[in-house]
Amino acid sequence: MSRLSRRSLMQGSLLASALLPLLEGGRAWGQAAVAPRRLLIFYTPNGTIGPEWRPQGTETSFTFGRILKPLEPFKAKLIPLGGVHMALADSGFGSHHTRGVGGLLTGRPILSGTFQSAGPPTAGWAAGISLDQHLARTLNPPTPFKSLELGVNVIDAEVRGRLSYTGASQPVPPVENPYDAFDRVFAGLAAPGTASGGSAALDRIRAQRRTILDLVGEELGSVRSRVGTADRMKLDAHLQSVQDIEQRLATPTTGGSTPTTGCTVPSVGARTDLSSADSMPTLGKLQMDIAAAALACDTTRIVTLQWTHAESNQSFPWLGISDFHHVISHAGDTDAAAQEKLTKINVWYAEQLAYLLGKLDSYQEGERTLLDNTVVLWCNEVGKGNNHAHRDLPFLLAGSCGGQLRTGRFVDYQANGAAGHPHNNLLVSLARAMGGSDTTFGDPAHCTGPLTGLTA
Repeated sequence: MSRLSRRSLMQGSLLASALLPLLEGGRAWGQAAVAPRRLLIFYTPNGTIGPEWRPQGTETSFTFGRILKPLEPFKAKLIPLGGVHMALADSGFGSHHTRGVGGLLTGRPILSGTFQSAGPPTAGWAAGISLDQHLARTLNPPTPFKSLELGVNVIDAEVRGRLSYTGASQPVPPVENPYDAFDRVFAGLAAPGTASGGSAALDRIRAQRRTILDLVGEELGSVRSRVGTADRMKLDAHLQSVQDIEQRLATPTTGGSTPTTGCTVPSVGARTDLSSADSMPTLGKLQMDIAAAALACDTTRIVTLQWTHAESNQSFPWLGISDFHHVISHAGDTDAAAQEKLTKINVWYAEQLAYLLGKLDSYQEGERTLLDNTVVLWCNEVGKGNNHAHRDLPFLLAGSCGGQLRTGRFVDYQANGAAGHPHNNLLVSLARAMGGSDTTFGDPAHCTGPLTGLTA
């Protein structure tokens, strides 16, 4: 076999990780079974405006400020959190933003590297597996996709633009084009009223993909003996991915259970130009529809939805804001005009989350809804943009994850002068709510166990 170029190897590796078509029909929980638990990460960047975000009142009697006001209809299903800190991002490589986003789901400081950010020193990738990928690996849900990574105007392909990692320096890029995401997730779903997986056209697609996977496997296998130990471990992971896909191609299953009520393929409409800043609302809505339908149809149980990237300079012309988000996030607290723009941006993000929660809540699963059987985490890499604080981050949970979490409360870990908790504890709590047995996650120096007072 001819010598492989670096480009060929990269293409083969990307192909192995990207070829995850849905080859079976709507898999879901049975009428007599317990609905599965799901996790959805909803990320937005550049911090928030604390006084407008933080609820006022007591644990069970509290009011929302402007930013969380759009979530009022779901108040009984929410848990805003106070006093959750990410000290691991206070120092190290890269800017506060890169350290924050790199550690957000991994619970570890990022590595050194050559990525430039808002300030020195240069940064590398995250130093470990992210929570979503850890759960996909350890829980191993019986779904066509172990996890689904979606993005909205992420653009940045460096550490600032990555949330998910399968391991140290192994980022998982999100799918940013909703039409590509739709094709990947729903292309194999049978038309209503037909048997799943029974069409000649789908059989031909399967056969073609088997051929491609055979070639990818041969190329990765041939180069394995010519690389060092670290690269060999990465190749082995890619080969395992190829074998997993081949297994699904060989034995597609239709499932024998009843889908979540309302499980249908979402409509993405005619393809439109998504290259302008004005397209972000349309793009985001499509991605949220795909995420909700993918969870409802049990094509996956773990989703990350990433809006832009850390240090994002997205503008918001539909809000009348032409300034760059990251730039105005650095304005001082006395700059009333900038503070108002930042509040409007975060209100808009809350409106998007409200739309997504509404979609999830519209799917009925027995006596609960899809939202009730999901835990959604709204997260940000910094608490406040102009001082890059990693204390009291704006974390908010939605849904009880199948009754695992006590919702309808504002849980403040700094109440009555308490010191707060490391955010790694939140990651442990999410893992346990999903059914994991984890007692720690990420860097053990920044983890003391699950958060107290969250479970039902």
